[in-house]
Amino acid sequence: MNVQGWKVHNMDSQVCPCCYAGCSRFPWTDFRLSASWRGTKGSHEQFLLECSRTGDYISNFFDIPGVTLQTIIFDFMHCSCLGALPNVLGNTMFEMFKELGGNPRRPLQGMHNLATMLRTASKNLKQESCPVPARFPLSKIKTQDGAPCLHFKAARNRYILPLVRWVLENMLPPKDTRQQVRLKMIQNYDDLYNHLKAWTNQDSRANQVSWCCRMMLLCYT
Repeated sequence: MNVQGWKVHNMDSQVCPCCYAGCSRFPWTDFRLSASWRGTKGSHEQFLLECSRTGDYISNFFDIPGVTLQTIIFDFMHCSCLGALPNVLGNTMFEMFKELGGNPRRPLQGMHNLATMLRTASKNLKQESCPVPARFPLSKIKTQDGAPCLHFKAARNRYILPLVRWVLENMLPPKDTRQQVRLKMIQNYDDLYNHLKAWTNQDSRANQVSWCCRMMLLCYT
């Protein structure tokens, strides 16, 4: 996360079989509508030809009539709930912990303050049960030597996200541009989940999901 100063997962090779994102001149971290990789999306036939040319493995899955590269969709739970979201929440919550005076060497008071705020948010949002435990150790958001990452199950991560948003909006409002970007990222990420939950076959909802996802990623990178 270059804007936030958080750890970035770098990759300098192709990250998608449908386009050249990640290859030279096509950075995969560019999420703008004008991103160069958007013009490199190919067809299923081009994918098969390229695999044949390079000798890459072609799954028998594509022998099924009607199944093409475009049939495959991403797994949102693993890409988001167990992928980007724990990293976003871990980094955000670790910063909140420090902003509340938390000391990683003596974390009890700082984590108590953070947990209290998040549990207050849960009450105000009228969640049926609070996903944040009363005893919330620092190791759940950052190990001693590792990068910040929230260590909970996928469903719990999802329900902690609106709590973090509520606290940043109501109890720890932004004090500078960087914190404003952080809040905007959290807001768009939470809106993304809200739109997905309310998804119908309406194009307007799909456009809102796409917009929130792109805005979140622009803040993330």
